[in-house]
Amino acid sequence: SIYRSLQGLILAMVGQQSYAEYAPLIAGSLLRVRLELCVVESFFNEAVAPFIRDNGLSWILPAHETVETFLAGVVFSIAANFILIGSTKLVTVLVTYADLFLGFPLRLFGGVGWDSVARGVRPKEDPKPPPQNAWEAARRFLTKEEKQP
Repeated sequence: SIYRSLQGLILAMVGQQSYAEYAPLIAGSLLRVRLELCVVESFFNEAVAPFIRDNGLSWILPAHETVETFLAGVVFSIAANFILIGSTKLVTVLVTYADLFLGFPLRLFGGVGWDSVARGVRPKEDPKPPPQNAWEAARRFLTKEEKQP
């Protein structure tokens, strides 16, 4: 279902003609993503969930440490690192694509919208006349009045 969902999303993004032209590359990429997700899912379903179901969370997060809980924690952390480090490239790719296709347009339109709102809200001020003498210039400087634009 993940493969078909991603396939439909890519087909909608690139169009039928481009999809047909690059179908082998797209299929290979999607199968690779599906494989990585299956590895993580099978690790959780076949190793983590049964262990927690049989022994409880106290073996992974013990209230007091014993030799058995220490060894179980070491084995669990090594296995989790081995599986999850291999899957982080998948997460990185998915986050990068999400930022490219979703984040960049939102930042672009948000910046344009914010600039237009800021221009409309900013009051129009007449420029101050230049100081008439040195005393007025000193007063403006000391009171930190805005300089003439």
